[in-house]
Amino acid sequence: MNNKLTSKRLNEHMSYDWLKYLCIILVIVLFWVLLFTIGGAKLQSSEVFQLYIVSKQYHTTEVNKLQDNILKVTSDNIRKSNVGHYLSGERNLADFLRGLISNQMGDMYVFDNTPVEYASDGSLKKDEYGNLLSVKSMFLEYVDIDLYIPLEEFLEKGINLTYEAVKQDVEEYLDKSNFYKTEESKQKFIEEYKERLPLIREECSKLQEYIDNNPDKVVKYKKGEQSDKFNSIPSVTIDDEEKIWGLKLDDSFNNIDKLLGNGTDIKNNKYPINYAIGITNFISSNKPFEYESVFVMNMIIENYK
Repeated sequence: MNNKLTSKRLNEHMSYDWLKYLCIILVIVLFWVLLFTIGGAKLQSSEVFQLYIVSKQYHTTEVNKLQDNILKVTSDNIRKSNVGHYLSGERNLADFLRGLISNQMGDMYVFDNTPVEYASDGSLKKDEYGNLLSVKSMFLEYVDIDLYIPLEEFLEKGINLTYEAVKQDVEEYLDKSNFYKTEESKQKFIEEYKERLPLIREECSKLQEYIDNNPDKVVKYKKGEQSDKFNSIPSVTIDDEEKIWGLKLDDSFNNIDKLLGNGTDIKNNKYPINYAIGITNFISSNKPFEYESVFVMNMIIENYK
């Protein structure tokens, strides 16, 4: 029997069995993809920076560029950034956000911050027929349910941050880390973290200075006030004093389109341009990298005006 392999026989064989070989190749590729995916080091929540944006229209986004900019300014231990962009009218959005927040996911959130309209007597503004004209600020709504951290209190701690104050957080992080297994690598991480502390203090001071010099560009609000006016949270407690909860992404930042890279002319934009961004109250989930949000906030101030 002549079993010699010739180009003619090979071509004839492939003409009949090409689909089988294609399937085999795809199975092999899929196997290696799964192997590397499962075998790769699992990231802790503090190692992923998450920014969620909810707006009233879809924008021509450059999410990858924004994600890259986040990674450029944050610690090397922030190994991935994720920017999620959603339409405020999307079905089931409230349930989706509830799931994110209940699982303490997200370092920063952007929401609509349309100013609430009040009548001269301080009540919600209504038309001549008694219909409510005022619209709730989505940003303040989430302030009232404790999503955001008061910025100035957070920054004050950051300005005075010492290694002693975060030592336990660092040790707990290293105990769970998939990247620092040896004592040598752990010690190197600690030294690098100590070297970053002056930068953290500097960035916190920079953001506080911006807040002090630009009172019109911050969200200052008595927590609970909006929910009390709209009666959306029964027996809500109103704070005694106003606190700063975030930055306004209005015309001072050429609106949210500029943040996402579109650069839409705000004067011709028929949609509201009143948005705000704040840092979440999920400090325990983000330790010891909770102050990386300040680096991102300063980057937004500098890059997206």
